[in-house]
Amino acid sequence: MNNHDEKREVFSSRVRAGSRTYYFDIKKNSKDDNYLVISESKRVGDENEKQRHRIMIFEEDMEKFSHSFFQVLSYFLENSVNVKTEELNTFTKGFNEVLGQLRSLTRHTSLSYKEAE
Repeated sequence: MNNHDEKREVFSSRVRAGSRTYYFDIKKNSKDDNYLVISESKRVGDENEKQRHRIMIFEEDMEKFSHSFFQVLSYFLENSVNVKTEELNTFTKGFNEVLGQLRSLTRHTSLSYKEAE
């Protein structure tokens, strides 16, 4: 990573999962706006060959992206895992608090998106 890249990355988290590694990186663009980069790196073929895929979520899309991601997580918890109702309600309450913080912190105050159900 060169000096220019180091200045742009402000937070990073990594998840190792078998032959795959997922990265969640918060970066800043030239206008000092934050954006999220989600990357997947996986070994293919021989052990030294890697394939990488990336998506970027920009600040103005973060609230809507978060809401949709929450819906997917909720579906997964409700249908794939034995989760108690109160645990799911706690998860939902916590997400709604985060969503509220996103709304108040974003520079894009014109965003409006319905609350998670």
